[in-house]
Amino acid sequence: LTSNSTINHLSEEYECLTVLFADMVAFTKLCRNQEPRMIMHMLNDLFESFDAMLPLFDVEKIETVGDCYVLVGGMTGSRAGLTEEQRREEDRIGVRNVLNMAKAMIATAKGLRRIDDGAPIQLRIGIHSGPCVSGVIGIEKPRLCLFGDTINVASRMESTGAAGRIHVSKQTAELVPEYRWEPVPLHIKGKGEMETFFTQDVLTPRTSLAPIDG
Repeated sequence: LTSNSTINHLSEEYECLTVLFADMVAFTKLCRNQEPRMIMHMLNDLFESFDAMLPLFDVEKIETVGDCYVLVGGMTGSRAGLTEEQRREEDRIGVRNVLNMAKAMIATAKGLRRIDDGAPIQLRIGIHSGPCVSGVIGIEKPRLCLFGDTINVASRMESTGAAGRIHVSKQTAELVPEYRWEPVPLHIKGKGEMETFFTQDVLTPRTSLAPIDG
C-alpha cells in the first residue's frame, strides 16, 4: 500500500457523509484511579453493544480510539444513475440513520455502569455532514480511514457538546429540517463562530435508495 496508484485505487470520494464522534463523559477522571484491564472490559462491553446496533441503522463503524467511537452514515452503494434529488435524499437518509443510532447509543450507555462510582455511563455525541474521502493507508496494520475537514468538524461537535446530548452542525441540521432543533451558537477553535444545534427528537431509520454493491 505504498504507491500512489494503489492508494488511489483503494480510495473513494463521497459528496456527503454524516460522521459521528462519541465519547464517555469524565473518562479521563475515571482512568486515574482504575486498573487498565477493568477499563478495557468496561469499554468492550459498551463498544460491543454499539457494534451490534450498526446494521439496524445502516451505519458503519470507522474506528475506536480510547473511549472515542467513530461511525459514519451515507456510505452506501453506488449512486450512479440517481437524480440530484435522489442523491439529496440519500444524504438525508444518512443523517436520519446516524441520529437514530446516536439516540440508541445514549440509551444503551445509560444501561451500563461506570466502574468508578457505579453511575450510568453518559455519552457526549457530535455529528457533522460533508464531503469525505475514504482510503486504506500504511503498511503495518492498514485500516479504512476517512479524510477531510468533515472529520475535524464532527470531532469539534463532540468536544463542545454536552453530556447525554446530540450536538450537530448547521450543515447536518439543514438536511433534516423536520426535526426540532435547539440552537447553540458557539465559538469553535479553528472555525470561529458557528451555528450548531442540539437535537430534541429522532425519527425512525429508513432504507437507502442506492443499490448495495456485492
